[in-house]
Amino acid sequence: MSLVASACGGDDGGNSTGSSTSSATDATQTTGPGATASTDVPDPTSTSTTTSTSTSAPTTTTSTTSPTTSTTAVDPTGATDDSTSGTTGEPVRDYSNDRRKFFGDARCDGAGVLLCDSFEDGAIDPGKWQVTGTVTIDSQHAARGASAAHVHTEGNGFSYLREVVTFPAPDNTYYGRMFVWIDAVPIAPDWAHWTLVGAIGSGEPGEIRVGGQYNPFAGKNLFGVGTDGGPTGDWTNLDDDPPGQAKAVVVQDWVCLEWLHDGQNNETKFWWDADEHPSLATTAKDHGGNQGADYIMPQFESMWVGWWLYQGGPNPDHYDIWIDEVAVDTTRIGCIL
Repeated sequence: MSLVASACGGDDGGNSTGSSTSSATDATQTTGPGATASTDVPDPTSTSTTTSTSTSAPTTTTSTTSPTTSTTAVDPTGATDDSTSGTTGEPVRDYSNDRRKFFGDARCDGAGVLLCDSFEDGAIDPGKWQVTGTVTIDSQHAARGASAAHVHTEGNGFSYLREVVTFPAPDNTYYGRMFVWIDAVPIAPDWAHWTLVGAIGSGEPGEIRVGGQYNPFAGKNLFGVGTDGGPTGDWTNLDDDPPGQAKAVVVQDWVCLEWLHDGQNNETKFWWDADEHPSLATTAKDHGGNQGADYIMPQFESMWVGWWLYQGGPNPDHYDIWIDEVAVDTTRIGCIL
């Protein structure tokens, strides 16, 4: 079965059909009845007042106030992965999907990765992050340690943390990992599309995305990957693992998300709680967009984590997510390191 579906903003008239669980296009497409133009790819060099750093944005604050209640995730076994390599002294990378090992103390110190932030200092580090929108630090939810970054948006708004310190990436390839608590996902309008991770660069237009979308045929939000703009158009592949039985995006609990953006080989991959989802892997030839064009990665220059919803009038009308232990490196990180 094929369908016309709505997806992300900034549609350039890309793919308009796809599997009910694998590919979708944008409600704000620039072709067809009722089409409207939308440009939702941020320019890291822009001086627009919608983007600011943590030291100057009037809408962005940091907070050291901690609520009296906390939902810090705890390893029920009391165990942590503190084994180390005999040659480097760095923690061994354990790619197990055993969630009992995911949580507990903050682990960025000594992790041996290019970037890691557990947000334990009570303030956003301007040496790591550029802040857009409303991002604070609190202890309402924490995957590890006592605090996490709290991202808040209203309606179809956006708030995020952008980092440039790990770019340009060696071989134009990087792995990301973060823990995410999503308070609620949109259930209206149909095909409401949102992004948690976006990466942009030079040489190729468009933004490489990790996020999700409400699929009305499935009656649930599914994780998804795709792009906004570029030769393959504006498209989103939705999770189909296991085939025909994909789980809904988890809300009000921590999930570990990992992604690979391989610019050298023009490939992307996605892991959820350390399990790879092949339906969300892409190559230059195998993608959800215009099949007459290759899906080519840009020369990555920045990456952001946060929340961006593209369709207006969503239900619910505001969104809160928490992000913890964000890490970037040249090799896969896993959910235990």
